[in-house]
Amino acid sequence: MRKFQIPRRTFLKGAGVSLLLPTLDVMVQPRTSMAAAPVTGQRYAAFFLSLGMWGHGYDPTKNDKTRYYEIKPSDPKLGTGSWHPAQPGALTSPLPVHLAPLESLSEKMMIVSGLSTLPNDPDGTNETHTMPTSEWLTAAHKTGGNHGTTYPDSIDQYIANAMGFTPGSTLVLNPSAFDDSEGTGGHSGYVSFNSGLGGNNVVPKITDPMKAFNQLFGKCSTVGGAAQTGSATDDKSVLDYVMGSVSALQKNLGKDDSARLDAYLQNIRDIENGLTAAAPVLCPTTPPTYDPALTGGPTDWLAKLRMMADIVALAMASDAMPIATLMTDSERNGDPAYAARVAYGSDFVGINGTKVTYSSKSLDTHFDITHQAFVSAPQIIEEWFAYTRLMMYVAQRLAVKLDSFPTEPNGNTPLDNSILQIGCCHAHATDHTTHNLPVILLGGKKFKMHQGQYLQVPMNTDLGDFYYTMAQAMQVPGTDFNGHNKSLPGLFG
Repeated sequence: MRKFQIPRRTFLKGAGVSLLLPTLDVMVQPRTSMAAAPVTGQRYAAFFLSLGMWGHGYDPTKNDKTRYYEIKPSDPKLGTGSWHPAQPGALTSPLPVHLAPLESLSEKMMIVSGLSTLPNDPDGTNETHTMPTSEWLTAAHKTGGNHGTTYPDSIDQYIANAMGFTPGSTLVLNPSAFDDSEGTGGHSGYVSFNSGLGGNNVVPKITDPMKAFNQLFGKCSTVGGAAQTGSATDDKSVLDYVMGSVSALQKNLGKDDSARLDAYLQNIRDIENGLTAAAPVLCPTTPPTYDPALTGGPTDWLAKLRMMADIVALAMASDAMPIATLMTDSERNGDPAYAARVAYGSDFVGINGTKVTYSSKSLDTHFDITHQAFVSAPQIIEEWFAYTRLMMYVAQRLAVKLDSFPTEPNGNTPLDNSILQIGCCHAHATDHTTHNLPVILLGGKKFKMHQGQYLQVPMNTDLGDFYYTMAQAMQVPGTDFNGHNKSLPGLFG
């Protein structure tokens, strides 16, 4: 029997800074009782790819414009070679082109095709952008004229509610503050909804990584124009305020616990270094620097997005906040700065053998890509591929960080003890199809997810039934998810 034990949610407190510990062997598990209690141990993050992705066909054996080919929206082969393999079964190398950045994690991945947010729509093209965006995590099918802007709980909030979190307290991140409804309902800038908030149920999003970091790990202040982290106005970091308590704690930890705590603290330090490097322009209103540099220029969006991925990984691994959504941008948004962002962060090579950049100078980048990508315009298709590659590298960053923390007491990495969902609200944004949505899952070993597999469910299987199945596998109590209660085989167990 261990002589040294600490409560599961013990905080280290120093100089007004609270620091939540990662999961350690010495932590006392919550007491059980006959009374209903919030579920514990669930971790879930949704990563939304703005502007969708090319969802028709891609043939890697060809090196001319015929490598990109169109498939009818009702065809179950939609997405073949671009985001899912040609045949279901065990994943083999190489992964489909959109998923190339995740190659090293293929053994921890599951790809699911055939899911739809509007199963009864004959060709999956009867909705605008903003409604599928809002339906992505809610599976709320709205029909009729003005569809409204109020949606039921999204799956992230459904899980968070079961865990006892205050409505609206989970991490909801998007570097863009933009939102619109196109006059027919929905939201282009939000995927997370909680009915406990009232109004239109939208969970407020955080657009500044510094705010997210402070909410979890510290408090930002300024002295002489320089950014500070902590509750005092000197040059100490949030860790400097608690290191005395940490050092005392480490004396009582075993080798494995000590390694977990060291990795956790180093990740906080790394993020802090990125934040403080942005001084004096960082605090209190501007986003932090990180690779690339924060200059007030076109790559700031990418700097913010990468920092957000780091914060989500740290928050989940430490259980400071195990539920998160991260939108890479607002759906239907775009600006000329994408040219610089794609050139900086993408490595997609086109049919001419060179790295693809983005050429448009238009203020409506969304229209330039998603509405013009036909096989007759391979340059536009390749620019869309390059933009998708950029976003998938951010998703890779989040997944790899979760997987790089030391293993937890059950022998899994934080990624394996989580479910990370990557996807978008259109099967192919040019067609506006809502059939056969890209669904890529990472981790999930704890919940007996079938890793390393491509699962092809029947075309037009309801996305809500997928969420219900996932929630049941995560042992989230409930008889249905927004009216969906069908368990889908082959995903878990």
